Amino acid sequence: MVPLLVLSMIIVCITVDSVLQRSARRRHQVEAGVAAMSDSSARVPDGIRASSKLEHLPMGVFVGPGHTWIHLERSGAVRIGVDMLPVTLLGGVDSVETIPAGKPVREGDVVATLKRGDRSIELRSPVDGFVDGVNESVLRAPENLRRCHDHECWIVRVAPGRLANALRGMVVGEDADRWLLREDLRLRDLASRRVGRSRDQLGDPSASDVSLEGLANRLDERQWQGLIDELIPPGGSSSASDGGSAHGDREARS
Repeated sequence: MVPLLVLSMIIVCITVDSVLQRSARRRHQVEAGVAAMSDSSARVPDGIRASSKLEHLPMGVFVGPGHTWIHLERSGAVRIGVDMLPVTLLGGVDSVETIPAGKPVREGDVVATLKRGDRSIELRSPVDGFVDGVNESVLRAPENLRRCHDHECWIVRVAPGRLANALRGMVVGEDADRWLLREDLRLRDLASRRVGRSRDQLGDPSASDVSLEGLANRLDERQWQGLIDELIPPGGSSSASDGGSAHGDREARS
């Protein structure tokens, strides 16, 4: 009887230790992803300000490379919204289309489309799962995306699978603010080239007078599509925590 009790205690101890080790590894992976993003963001010069209202990012959301954010609900579902860069590029939003509730999605699938005039931007899901709700208030009044800057401005809600994997490719808090600032500067530099102005003509691109506000109306279709491919990579598979290396690879090839 005693040997059986001792054996049971050993098995329990081994099981608990295994669980703790897996949890520690998972936490380390998440922290490493955020740290990598933080290190790459440190290249932004001090004192530089963004051209769009990046401070309107809701508090406590995780931001991904497709310029969508997620807010974790107590139920385990996540609300998916959009940061201000896509909205700024369009100059506002006339309508929002979403996939219907109940449909399964995979990371990188289009879950919503923002439209203004004949221009549109597709938003891709940062997580696997299925859509269990859409924000009817945003569909009825899409212009509120420019004025509402809290968690109530979500667009679709997803019951996620493998959420920990998705979070490794996202950033939060000050890291998210710095990443968005870098994106703002990068897109202003790209936009200057799309409209035929060189880096030398602009001088310091961080002080560029290129405005992203309503840029969709100032680019032709080819220029616009090229900029959107840089804003939201097709397939949505690159990670925000890689410091934008996928963007750099595409620029090197172009």
